[in-house]
Amino acid sequence: MMNSHSIEVNASNVVERFGLISSIISEVFRATYMARPLGADPRPASLTWAQADGVAFSHAEMAPLSLVHTSSRPTGSGLYYIYTADQPSRARLYDGSILHLQASDFLVYDADMPLDWTMQRDYTTRSLLVAKELLHEYVPLGSPMIGRRLALGYGVGKVLSEIMDAAWTLTKAGQFEQAGPKLVRAFLGMLTMMPQQGAAVDPGAAASTLEVRRLQVKAFIDKHFARPDLCVASIAKYLHLSPRYIQMAFASDDITPSGYLRKRRLAASVALLEDPAKLRTSITEIALSCGFGSSAYFSTEFRRAYGMAPRQYRSASAHRPPRRAILSM
Repeated sequence: MMNSHSIEVNASNVVERFGLISSIISEVFRATYMARPLGADPRPASLTWAQADGVAFSHAEMAPLSLVHTSSRPTGSGLYYIYTADQPSRARLYDGSILHLQASDFLVYDADMPLDWTMQRDYTTRSLLVAKELLHEYVPLGSPMIGRRLALGYGVGKVLSEIMDAAWTLTKAGQFEQAGPKLVRAFLGMLTMMPQQGAAVDPGAAASTLEVRRLQVKAFIDKHFARPDLCVASIAKYLHLSPRYIQMAFASDDITPSGYLRKRRLAASVALLEDPAKLRTSITEIALSCGFGSSAYFSTEFRRAYGMAPRQYRSASAHRPPRRAILSM
C-alpha cells in the first residue's frame, strides 16, 4: 500500500524554506517549479499528497507566493492538473493569456505547459492530478474546459468541492490509493455534466454541454470501436449517460452515434484491406478485428458504403499505385 505523504516546511531561512517548497511541488506535480515568497515574513507551509493508479491528490496550506513552471519543453509527465483554492489567484498561461480565478473556481491544465501562478494571500489549495488518457475519456482533447476559468453553476461547483473534501479525508486516512480512482471518475463525470456559467468563460470559445458530450462519445468510439459489443447502450453505461442523452448530443451533427461507430469501423477495415502486409489476412479476420460481428454483416455494410465487396476493394487497391507522402516545405 502506498500511504499518503505529509510534510511541514518551517525552516527559519526563507530562501531555504522556499527551496524546499519548490522541490516538493516539483516532485508532486512532476514538473520543475520555482516558488518565490510575496510577503516579508511568510508562514510555514504544509503539504500533503497521495497517489493511486493514474491519479493523485494534493493539499497545501501556503503563504502568498509566485509559483512558476517556465519550461518550454514538454515534461512528459502525462498529466493534467485540476486546481481549486480558497482565495483569488492569477494564472499566466503558456500563451501569455492571464486568468483571474476567484475562490472556488477550477482550472484544468496540461502539466507539460508553462504556468505562472500568483497567490496574494495565505491560501489553501487542493489539486487532482489525472493521467491524460483518463481525463480525455471525459474531457476531449481541445475542449474549451482546458486552460480556462471554470465557474460551474447549478450546484455543480459545490458538488465538485465536496468531492475534493472527500479526497482530502481519504488522503488523511491513508485510503486514497483504494478509493481515489473511483472518486476521480465521479469528479470528471460531474465536471462535464453541466454547462459553465457564461460569465466565467469567453462565450466565443465555450461549447455547450451537448457538444462536449458528443466529442466525448466520439473519442470513446475512436478508442474502443474494435469491441464487438460496443453500441449506444454500452457507451452510455460506461460514460454514465442515458442512450437518449447520447442521441440528443448527436442531434445537431450530420451523423448518429451508431453511424459514427459504423463509419469508424469501416475506415479501420479500409486501412487493413489496403495494407500489403495484411494480404494473407482473411476478410473474416479483418471484419472481427474492426468490431463487426460477422463477415456477412461486414460485407453488407462495406458494399453499402463503398459500392463493392471487401474482397473486390482489396483486389482493386492492390493494383493502384502507392500513395505518395505529402512533404511539407
